[in-house]
Amino acid sequence: MPPPNEAIPVPATHFATRPRSICGLLRHRESGRRMQWDSDGLHLGRLRCVADRDEFPSIPAIEEPDDEGDEPRQQQAPANPMPPTYCLRFCPVPGSHELLGIANEDGRVAFQDTSIAARMKEYGKRPKEPVHAIQLHKNAIYDLDWRPTDAAVFATASGDQTARVWSIPEAGGGDQMKEVKACSHEKSVKSVRFCPDNPFVLATGSRDGAIRVWDTRTAGSAKSENVIRPAHGARGKVTDLVFLDNHSLLSSGDNDGVVKQWDLRRAYSRFKRDPLPRYRFLHPGTSGINGFTSLRVDPHGRFLYASCMDSSIYQFNLSTREERPDRRLVGADLSNFYLRMAVSPDGRYVASGAAAGDCTVHVWNVELTNDSRADAHPVARLTGHDVEVTCVDWCGTGWKLASCGDDVKHRLWELDPGSLGENAEAAVRREESGVEYYAGEVEMTPPTFVDKGPMRLQRGGFLAAPQRYKEEKQLEIKKTFAKRPSSSAAAGMLSPLLRTPGLKTGFKRKARSSKSSPSSPKILRFLEKAPKRLKITPSPLSEHNR
Repeated sequence: MPPPNEAIPVPATHFATRPRSICGLLRHRESGRRMQWDSDGLHLGRLRCVADRDEFPSIPAIEEPDDEGDEPRQQQAPANPMPPTYCLRFCPVPGSHELLGIANEDGRVAFQDTSIAARMKEYGKRPKEPVHAIQLHKNAIYDLDWRPTDAAVFATASGDQTARVWSIPEAGGGDQMKEVKACSHEKSVKSVRFCPDNPFVLATGSRDGAIRVWDTRTAGSAKSENVIRPAHGARGKVTDLVFLDNHSLLSSGDNDGVVKQWDLRRAYSRFKRDPLPRYRFLHPGTSGINGFTSLRVDPHGRFLYASCMDSSIYQFNLSTREERPDRRLVGADLSNFYLRMAVSPDGRYVASGAAAGDCTVHVWNVELTNDSRADAHPVARLTGHDVEVTCVDWCGTGWKLASCGDDVKHRLWELDPGSLGENAEAAVRREESGVEYYAGEVEMTPPTFVDKGPMRLQRGGFLAAPQRYKEEKQLEIKKTFAKRPSSSAAAGMLSPLLRTPGLKTGFKRKARSSKSSPSSPKILRFLEKAPKRLKITPSPLSEHNR
């Protein structure tokens, strides 16, 4: 019998022997093993990137007017003819989930409608024109965030030491963006986040080690509402921010190995000493490289995911607020400060890019096993990029994922539509050109059976025991009482049984009888036979309590 909480590889031929009935599933469950269905292959395995439809050239280099000022021309010797994309994010506003914002190293921002109807208009046309971009900053844009209630308002964080809030003009209003608010720091601004509960409040994190909270309703004021400095030590730089609610903000640093939770109801700017966070989440200390680069919270608010420079993503429990991580996601090279990760809308998958030499998007299933001691490995890899993949993001509706790399291209991954919308002319042109239909595909890891271990009842102190757990418990009782235990040891074994909802009332009454001491032979025989007398009724909520 395999040890508990160990993943057992399953050959491909085993799929034909899967239990196809409820009785078969119950037998597997009673034996202590629960089936991990191949839902990853059903969803992730069908993600594809169609070459003529889902692959786009991103923002090109800046164009400057010539000496006479007549026609714009490309720079003679641009600093970087292929400026990489630093940020890529879908809009979270309902009804605008498929609006994608892109920001690059030149300080330009572009927007794209990624709906299938908009992309089918350009399907089959090669080469594609780059997306139309607007110059907003004079330096690189490191982050972009949307206002949670308005798709026409967004914020950018730039290397020109400012974060700015912009308003997209209405139809017919031209391409000129309206600046709503300017937020200044002493060094480059790395992160900007809107508060989900108060859309007029945003926070910025900078390389000067400060976190500032701003109110966009005070557009004429250059003063922030609250300042947390130094947030991560005297020389620490703030790398990312995440709001938990209206009063709680998470921040990460580049070299202290700590994720801090701040209470924004406190006026940190009035204190002269270093600010103290409300809670802390620590690096496990398994590596000397402990700088965190990206933070994400699952949609249910249960877990925090922190991407680290030691090529690991750590999962922290926000419910228990344990300082040490519950789990580690490994299997990808994450040793780059510009990498960004994303959590799927259902909270089941975590996706991240990879540093140079990997060139793939890695996807982890965080619900594959409930064993916090085991490292989770990617269940899928999205191939197709030729260079380092820096940013990924999930669309709020449907199975759609966007990724971008240093090749000035971004790709959209959707469920395989086959030859959707491909007319005969486009098919002939594709065959003559020799271009492959897919620009990227998915590599799935072999499916696994996962030993989930014993399952808990909805209430009560005893575990609902499968057959394997019953055998282990009987053996444990025999070993314990073979040494003539004291009354306290017998009472310790007896107390969880008295709270077991599956025991008959007669046994409980006999156990509570004052005529028998906890170490009497009658009680010892009762304890030895107790697991056999349990009524095993698996709880319908076991999936939530495992």
